[in-house]
Amino acid sequence: MANPAKIALRWPKVVALLFALALLYGALTFAGLPRQENPTLPDRFAQITVYLPGASPERVERLVTRVLEDEIARVDDIADLFSRSAAGRASLTVELDPGAPLARRLQEIRERVSGAREKLPEGASEPEVDTEVLRTQTLLLALTGPEHSALELRRRARWLERELSALAGVRRVSFSGLPEEEIE
Repeated sequence: MANPAKIALRWPKVVALLFALALLYGALTFAGLPRQENPTLPDRFAQITVYLPGASPERVERLVTRVLEDEIARVDDIADLFSRSAAGRASLTVELDPGAPLARRLQEIRERVSGAREKLPEGASEPEVDTEVLRTQTLLLALTGPEHSALELRRRARWLERELSALAGVRRVSFSGLPEEEIE
């Protein structure tokens, strides 16, 4: 077999031409690559959350997490199943294989989780299944104001929710940290 270094030294113009062609090909292919500011990613993930108020992490693991893991593991095309048990909360993340029929498998996951509801202990919340895990937040807004009460900020946040939801292209508006209204 010939030594590539010797060939390159013997025909430097050919090597330079091949290098230039490879560079040109790379530049042309890069220019043709599709690019998006917010790329559309397939929904290959599902996030399942269940609350069991007052339960220790060990109890949540035994009574909630393992039950859901056993049910979800029966679905075909699961690439990974990750779970986390914390005080009063179980969280499971399911990743499907890239070639899987996503809509069908995500529906099977919803059905399995729904079927497991009767096996969960009394006091457990309805399992929340989020299949839009990869959707990104494009706007994060914080409302504060020392001259406004928490109730006034809550009212303004709800008004903002209605206004943003009415905009074209807005899929979901969600809030966290809003104090609940209480009557004493």
